[in-house]
Amino acid sequence: MAAADDLVTELATLAEELGLGDRVDHLVSEAGDTVARVSMLTVARSGVGSGQVADAPDTGADYLPPPYNPNQLAKLPERSSILPQCVAALVAGIEGHGYSLDSVPGALMPKPDAAQKEEMLEEQQRIRRWFDHAAGDLSWQDSREARRTDEETIGWGAWEFLEDDDGELVGLETIKARTLRLMPREKDPITVKRYRMSTDGSEWEETEVERRVRLYLQLGSNGERAYFKEPGDPRAIDRATGKVLSENQAAPAAGLARELLFMGRYNPAGDYPVPRWIGATGAIGGSFAAEQRNLSWFENPIPIMMLLVSGGQLPREAHEYLAQKLEEARKNDKHPSIVIVEALKRGGGSPSLGDLMSPGANTTPSLDTVKLNDLSPHDGQFQRFDLNSRGKVRSSCGIPPLFTAETEEYTRATAQAALQVAEQGTFAPARRRLDTAINRHIMPRIGARWFVYRGNGPKITSMEDVGTAAEALAKLGAGTPNVGADLVGRALGVEVPQFDQSWADLPFALVQTLANQGLLDVMQEERLERAVTRVVERVLAKAAAGWEPGAGGGDGG
Repeated sequence: MAAADDLVTELATLAEELGLGDRVDHLVSEAGDTVARVSMLTVARSGVGSGQVADAPDTGADYLPPPYNPNQLAKLPERSSILPQCVAALVAGIEGHGYSLDSVPGALMPKPDAAQKEEMLEEQQRIRRWFDHAAGDLSWQDSREARRTDEETIGWGAWEFLEDDDGELVGLETIKARTLRLMPREKDPITVKRYRMSTDGSEWEETEVERRVRLYLQLGSNGERAYFKEPGDPRAIDRATGKVLSENQAAPAAGLARELLFMGRYNPAGDYPVPRWIGATGAIGGSFAAEQRNLSWFENPIPIMMLLVSGGQLPREAHEYLAQKLEEARKNDKHPSIVIVEALKRGGGSPSLGDLMSPGANTTPSLDTVKLNDLSPHDGQFQRFDLNSRGKVRSSCGIPPLFTAETEEYTRATAQAALQVAEQGTFAPARRRLDTAINRHIMPRIGARWFVYRGNGPKITSMEDVGTAAEALAKLGAGTPNVGADLVGRALGVEVPQFDQSWADLPFALVQTLANQGLLDVMQEERLERAVTRVVERVLAKAAAGWEPGAGGGDGG
């Protein structure tokens, strides 16, 4: 019984070592008069393992340590078969549709006259030129996508403000988010600059507010450090040391700290933003481990069978024959192997004459085979786990399966529904946060007055929907030619120029009435104004006489 227990123990040990041995491995265990010799014939192979070097621990003494190592977060997409697609879908959905310059709402801006309309056109062209060249060699689209990739991978993204000698904002530079760290906030608030639209909507006003600000630290590869400050921080700060300079101190050799626009999703658990998928890191790690396990099986498979030899042992010729057959089979099968278990007399060799003559002796050697295929991983190993893990990561990112190319069959209706869900729940909120930051910290500094920045979204509304909306507005008397042009532009994803004539801001019904009466002469504004006044007076006169729009009778005028 003890011999059997020892044999089981040795076989269990062998099972743990499968795939890790040399060409022929021997495990020998003695129990009583029986020796169990286990040999494994296999083809030479090498183990598969990770060669990644762990990053140095991040335990900043003077800055706030991030909850997760940013360098490891940056590498994590390399270890996932779903996270790169999710990040790419987020970047494309949020930043992949360009931007627009929308007119400041009328409630905040007076109606422009002819001279101001010319000023608006010049301002629009100037702002577009600024954004076209703001990122240097990169396009504005590439710069936004790079910053968004950082935010969706690490949790935050940042732009460095580039200023000329006069302090004018001339460009933005993307900083690798994994190199940035947060410094503690100042204990006492300081006065910083902010911008807000004036009451009459004529200009951006620079205001002063009290804020507890912080510095940002960039860690270089060679131990170098560079400090940055928040937008609007008026203090002169040493770029290399982070120390605040007095008014009498000269600028240090390393230069002064520049402003940095740091953005990320709010994290109630700490100062650092975290990526939206951080709760699915277990699923990401588990899927990677499952894939590595499956890969290691191809490199080091479980033996295909076990030969049990009782009352004797295989001769050397049999070992050589099996090894030759395994070598031939290797061409069709990945590294096959066989485990041989031989039970023989202590000391080895064949049974002696005394053994053969002893009563009850088993003198007939036996050979049995045990298939081990059932112990081998089948095609479906970890598939359900991996499928569930992919769903967890995708769900944490707010991405429907269609956006990660995991849906082969879909219709226009299902695709439209998936796009609307992603846009309303994920893309649009992230886009609005960026729009707010740009309108508060960048647009006022580049001289914007008549326009606000808006990141474009995907084209969800069809032309049929636009027609229905325009018809409803016309019935309510709220639809105008300029409103219609704006609706068409949004539906098509292009900018449709607004009409400069005053009739373009009148309701469709009134414009059509004027046109039918031959009074819509765009070259004679004064005549148009008189015509509008005359029509309004006639409508008011009829109303005073008891006439209602749409009622029968009347003179038809």
